Amino acid sequence: MSIIFYSLGARCGYCKKAEALLKPQIQNGDIVKKSASEAGGMFTGFPAFTSTKTQKTSMGCPKSYEDLAQKLGHTEGYSSGMRRGHHNPYHYNAMPVRAPADEC
Repeated sequence: MSIIFYSLGARCGYCKKAEALLKPQIQNGDIVKKSASEAGGMFTGFPAFTSTKTQKTSMGCPKSYEDLAQKLGHTEGYSSGMRRGHHNPYHYNAMPVRAPADEC
């Protein structure tokens, strides 16, 4: 456990979305979900996250676990198998664009 996820539960659509997105990491123990009331007034918005490793925090629904880990300063690698310096050419452009054929 190195990330704590503070949630308002069913009252917050973004909290529900973040929980669904981060379900594998919550289940394997990488992220521990807690009630927003346990944050001790540390945050003004939810969902909110704090790293027990770096002490960095983040508010709002992350795009992915990798995005959240990066925001919190977890640079050693991510659970998806991506490593620092790795580039997947299909990550940004799923479909390459073909130039039109010459019609002479």
